[in-house]
Amino acid sequence: MLIQHVVLSGGSGTRLWPLSREKYPKQLLPLIGEDSLLQATVRRLDGISGIQLASPMVVCNEEYRFVIAEQLRLMGKPGSIVLEPVGRNTAPALKLAALAAMREGADPILLVMPADQVILDVPAFQAVVRKGS
Repeated sequence: MLIQHVVLSGGSGTRLWPLSREKYPKQLLPLIGEDSLLQATVRRLDGISGIQLASPMVVCNEEYRFVIAEQLRLMGKPGSIVLEPVGRNTAPALKLAALAAMREGADPILLVMPADQVILDVPAFQAVVRKGS
């Protein structure tokens, strides 16, 4: 079964001021290590075995699309960016992701990962993903 990992990268950049700004929210900052939180979220599945994984899909708004595209490019990660016309929290963002994932006739399992969370035990995370797939 194909797994489509969906990275939710919305947010207004107002909760971690002064580091996070409206034009550069916390998920785009390197708060732990050299990677931004977004990059760390995408890398969390690097090297996972036993599952068929699609390229990452990032759901964001127009404001962050170019920064996110550049961060994916710097990682060497081809992925897709789905733009929210208006930020309306998680459920509408997931609907956009599901529709985009099914666009080419596939029906993948969506693995949804918010870009502003930190998971330090990556092997344990990957084990849970394998178990759930």
